[in-house]
Amino acid sequence: MAIDYQYYEFRAFENLVKLAQLWEGEEELPQIHALMEEIRQEQELIRTRKFRVAVVGEFKRGKSSFINALLGREILPVDALPTTATLNRITYGALPRAYLRYKDEKVEEVEIGELSRYVTKLTQESEDAASRIEEAVVEYPSIFCQGHVDLIDTPGMNDDMEMNAVTLSQLEHIDLAIVTLSPGSPFSDTESRFMARILESDEICRVIVAVTKIDEVRGEERRKKLLAYLAQRIPEKTIGVLEETCESGDPILEKAHRLLQDLPIFGVSSLDALEARRHNDEELFVQSGFAELSDRLPQLILSSQNNSAVLRAVSTVRKITGGYEGWLSQIQGDCRKKQDEIREERKVFAGACYSLAGRGGLESLKRELWKEIDAFSSMQEETGKEFIRCLSSISVLDAGMIEEALKKQAEKSVEEFNRKAGQRLYPSLRSHMSEGLISWHRNILGQILCSAPLQQKGREKARDVAEELAAQPPFSARLPQIPFFFRESPVPGRERLLAPDLITDIQRAVKHSVQGWCADRKEETEVVLNRAHESMSEALERLVVTLYEEDNQRIAQWEARGQRLGSPELLEKLRQLSKDSQSLEADFIKEL
Repeated sequence: MAIDYQYYEFRAFENLVKLAQLWEGEEELPQIHALMEEIRQEQELIRTRKFRVAVVGEFKRGKSSFINALLGREILPVDALPTTATLNRITYGALPRAYLRYKDEKVEEVEIGELSRYVTKLTQESEDAASRIEEAVVEYPSIFCQGHVDLIDTPGMNDDMEMNAVTLSQLEHIDLAIVTLSPGSPFSDTESRFMARILESDEICRVIVAVTKIDEVRGEERRKKLLAYLAQRIPEKTIGVLEETCESGDPILEKAHRLLQDLPIFGVSSLDALEARRHNDEELFVQSGFAELSDRLPQLILSSQNNSAVLRAVSTVRKITGGYEGWLSQIQGDCRKKQDEIREERKVFAGACYSLAGRGGLESLKRELWKEIDAFSSMQEETGKEFIRCLSSISVLDAGMIEEALKKQAEKSVEEFNRKAGQRLYPSLRSHMSEGLISWHRNILGQILCSAPLQQKGREKARDVAEELAAQPPFSARLPQIPFFFRESPVPGRERLLAPDLITDIQRAVKHSVQGWCADRKEETEVVLNRAHESMSEALERLVVTLYEEDNQRIAQWEARGQRLGSPELLEKLRQLSKDSQSLEADFIKEL
């Protein structure tokens, strides 16, 4: 009875969806993000049915030549020495092209015929280039790759440790492994250990063996004996290796027995197959073993493609549900870390707000305003000279006449002083103060609006308050215009009007009055600046309080998230999903 693959794929996909729903909205946490990304990748593989076939084996096993023979053209570079130094991936493309994907994510298109310059170890230059490459991708209109199949050529095992690592890292990213063996030393101890590593991979759902260079074994009978020997030796040695670390009933052992029980083994000659393709020699193609391989491989891949979609999804669910409790302490630790980060951020933000609104930012403005007032105080000299000119105009030394003249001059000087203050000093002070305060305000709010805390999600109210403050300064730059008057009369008593030092008395009175008035104006500017500082501090206090209130909610949310992520309800759902997935896997394997 045929297996209903659609049913099993639907059930497997449904379990992935249920798993993802448990952590919806929690991807800010690195561990959850990684889990969700893995789930999404598995869902995408089921949707697209992308299938990854890797040709693996020890060095000098003819892997690249084997792939070239499968494709019917010498695309990948080959040599008598170990050559492949990167992953070479062949995927379907309407037109032949090749490009390199570097480890720094740069992509470079190259000629297919130039690949050996980048992906081999034939020269020091090419080996250096290969060390910077993540993979070389060849797009080719191959029937083999047309059904969403990618064919991957890997570096030879036991060539060097770095290349071993590249190949082993791919075992979790491939679905079907074609293991290449040599007839000269068929299935060595290292190859049996490598086969065990392949079967331990959750992703790999089928293994095929290709004995390359079968033309080195003369005689059809000897070839049959070799393949029969391998059909017995490979399962025995591989299961023996696995039994060293796996107990009876272990899923890995069960998988090994299932995949090795009817292990497809092909004896092939890649060179003969390529030669046959070049000369359209059908007899030689049959002798090369590729006729049988080409007939059976599509069906093996198709059945594996169906199996892989289900088993891979089941494996992902099993791995995640089984490992979640082990990751939980880290996940909840990340939730606490988020809370601590919020507390620290708001503390730094509050400190920055109070620092920006400090009096230091207004001191320079105050000095500039006072400098203008000091410059205007030179009016005392002008006023003093006017009194001297007034006295010099009196021809008769008469106390009454002098007193009358000084009183008129005093009234005139007050009027002149106030006129010039109204025309020169006050407009300049108000303009300078207004511009300075607006600049101070813009600078503070500009820095606050650009600060990291206000850019983050969950701080919308605080940002609204900051934008409101930025739109309208929370203070007034008005400076009252207070008229000038003589604090000490420049008209002394009658007994002093005829004294020889009358001018000194007048100048002292003018100086005292002008300097006193200017001192009052300085106090007034400082009062206005203090009010601006207090208004800005109150406004920023409002902003800080708003942010604190929002952050208290965010802290509470992270605390609740940490509790939910470790809640008995969520853990029970995971256990149920794990049971459902195991049951689905058992039913599916039973039907295989």
